[in-house]
This record gives sequence, C-alpha cells and structure tokens, in this order.
Amino acid sequence: MKTTAVTSVFNCMSGNSGLTEEFIYTKIATKGPLYEVLSSATTGVSRLGFIPMCILDNGRALRVFEGKHGILIARNGKAGQMSYLKPSNYTINDHAYILSLRDDFKKEKGIVTPDRERRFLLWFICTFQSRLYEYASKTANATWNKSDFLKMTIDLPTLEAIDETAKLYEDCLHTMSEAQQILNLLDGLLHKQISSTSEGT
Repeated sequence: MKTTAVTSVFNCMSGNSGLTEEFIYTKIATKGPLYEVLSSATTGVSRLGFIPMCILDNGRALRVFEGKHGILIARNGKAGQMSYLKPSNYTINDHAYILSLRDDFKKEKGIVTPDRERRFLLWFICTFQSRLYEYASKTANATWNKSDFLKMTIDLPTLEAIDETAKLYEDCLHTMSEAQQILNLLDGLLHKQISSTSEGT
C-alpha cells in the first residue's frame, strides 16, 4: 500500500457563513439555477431548502458544489460524521464541509468513470469514519477540526480492493435501510388502536 497525504486526494470546500434559514427564506422567490442547502448541525443531514446563486450579507458570493460526487462532513453536532453526496447542485452553511476528489489524483490513479469515483468515496467513508470522529472536540457541542484532518495520511490499496470494500459497504447500507423500513412499519403498527366488537347470538 502507498501512504498518501489526504490533501493530495481531496479538495475540501468550507461552508458559507451567514447562510441562515432566514437568509434562505428571503431568496425563495428568486429565479435561476437552484442549489440545495445542506447542513449537519444535528445528527444526520439537514436539508434547508433551495437557494439561487447570490451574494451573501457579508458581501461574498455563495460557494457552491456542482455536479460532482462528494462527501458531506458534519462540523457540529455529530461532528466528523460523513455522508455520501450523489452528483447534484449543493451549497452548505458553516456547519459542514464537502470533500471531492482532486482531478490530478483521479488521473494518476485511473479513476476514470463516475462509478469508480463513487466507489472510492464509499470506501473512504467505510474505512475512515471512526478516524474522522477522532478529530472532533470532546465537548457536549463537539466541533470537527478541519486542520487536523488536513494533516492526515491514508494508505491506498488497489482499486480492486477499494471496489470490493465499497460493494460490501453498499450491501450493508441496503440491508440497514430495509431493516429501518421494517422497524418503522412495526412502530406504526404498535401505535394503532385495534378495537374488536362481538355481537350476541
């Protein structure tokens, strides 16, 4: 395996300061290409609606993530938690970061198809999720430390080994999703009131 600096593998996009729910609401009626606003201030991915390209109150242009595979990393709340992002148009507030593969890294490693890029990102999430949690502060409102992450190095196996791990991870995610659907169904049944009536003969 080859040890590689994480900065040689990923671009890391920071969030937009001042991208609040109130600001998003003021832009609802504006026309144009829309970007889904993501956050991770709480456990799981929070989706805050859609916003067009605009200038924020601090005078800076909205930073956006367009049409690429990515990984969303929670900065607060469940700090360090990673979620895969399929290609679409996104933007983020300052409670999150987005990782994407560098073009020069993809070219060097032969990651030439969208599916192979997706599998690489799934491999990274599966392999390094627990390590990224270690870069979060140990407080009630934990914060993920981007600077520590950017010092990280990773061992890169072959693309075939990456594909194998990614497939196993996808299979696990699919099984977990099916199990959650069954649990939701059972929970709904438990909250139903069942009444029975008997008629005399």
